Amino acid sequence: MSNDVNTRATIKRGSKGQDVASIQIALQNAGFSPGAIDSDFGLKTDQAVRYFQIDKHLKVDGIVGKDTWALLQKYSIPTQGGPVTATPQVQEHMIQKGDTLFLIGRQYNVSVDEIKKANPGIDVMNLPVGRKLNIPNARGPGTATPQVREHMVQKGDTLFLIGRQYNVSVDEIKKVNPGIDPTNLPIGSTVNIPIDPPLGNAPIGPGNAPAGTIVYRVHHTPITQWKKIYDTIEKIADKFKITSAAIKDANPNIPVIPNEGSMIFIPISRVPIPFEHVKVTSIHEKVWNFFINKGFSEEASAGIMANLQQESEMDPTKKQYGGGPGRGIGQWEETRGGGSGRWNQLLKLAGWSESRAESLEFQLEYILKDLKGDTDWIGAKFLDDFGGYESLKKMSIYQAVVAFECSFELAGNPVFHTRFAYANIIYRRFARGVGRARA
Repeated sequence: MSNDVNTRATIKRGSKGQDVASIQIALQNAGFSPGAIDSDFGLKTDQAVRYFQIDKHLKVDGIVGKDTWALLQKYSIPTQGGPVTATPQVQEHMIQKGDTLFLIGRQYNVSVDEIKKANPGIDVMNLPVGRKLNIPNARGPGTATPQVREHMVQKGDTLFLIGRQYNVSVDEIKKVNPGIDPTNLPIGSTVNIPIDPPLGNAPIGPGNAPAGTIVYRVHHTPITQWKKIYDTIEKIADKFKITSAAIKDANPNIPVIPNEGSMIFIPISRVPIPFEHVKVTSIHEKVWNFFINKGFSEEASAGIMANLQQESEMDPTKKQYGGGPGRGIGQWEETRGGGSGRWNQLLKLAGWSESRAESLEFQLEYILKDLKGDTDWIGAKFLDDFGGYESLKKMSIYQAVVAFECSFELAGNPVFHTRFAYANIIYRRFARGVGRARA
């Protein structure tokens, strides 16, 4: 990198070439990883530049102008064309009681695989207390550039609502958007959403899903003689309208046909969530208050209601379109037409009274019976894999959508992206402090 910074071109996102490679090497040497040294000024390089500028008290704009060039010089090494490599900056971590590679990686914002590469021969199942580990690309705990994706701001967005969509906190969003003004989010502008690295060998569940992900249960399940669910990576990807590669990225070493009952991460930050319209009625308000009064969080209530909206438009008298066997707000199936017979069980509990069976209050109470395992519906066992009934009551919006669908409905084509859109609308309508006040 030349000492004459005044003659250097201004480099910013979209730039390519040898100068970009020099910047990337300098950033990595300074402890702000730009990702691959590929001579391409992309999103990760932009973020690394911004963090460097914050650290050096420069104007934070992601642009390498005269002042930023000047301070990057001390971290640069000369490049002469051809492939460019850089020696990762390594910091030592002393293993403490209870440490795992996953927890250490989260502490320094590096992946388990990166730690393994920097510590050849390490036994991940045996980390002796007091031993030192090499931590690559870290100048201090929590300073490595996080992985991010972009969210395009839509009308009505706030950092709080955006965070709820992707299961990340407002503070996490602010950290990857230096200088952002939370009170001024222009429509059409982009906000970076942090994405945590994969969890390695850690147990998978809603409580430890990385930022930007939720958990899905794999099904190879015969629901009835005529209805079976047999998940493959491709089929799961289609349910969320994402690519198979996105699932593989979030779940290293996942087989093409995951095992029945296995729990996998879904990168919610890659799901294309549409804008949908929901005609909110007094029934929606009654259903919302029912779940809130039963101890469900506002987020979980919105997630559950999104499923009911998808199935019946919140109508307890709804009969399945086209003459199918589905009935009621939860579209429980009659035995006719190869249905599961769940409606017949509900009707029996209602004393064979159609009017009672079609009442909203009775159906809502029956939903809780299904979820708690008080009926013979197999889905209650599936809910246990998400932590059970009490766990559902505290879930985030999108996790509640998936957990409920995977344990209550088990639709052949759940179109999760539409359910997520419904959940957003319902949450904005009824949650306290968000949108219109709750009645």
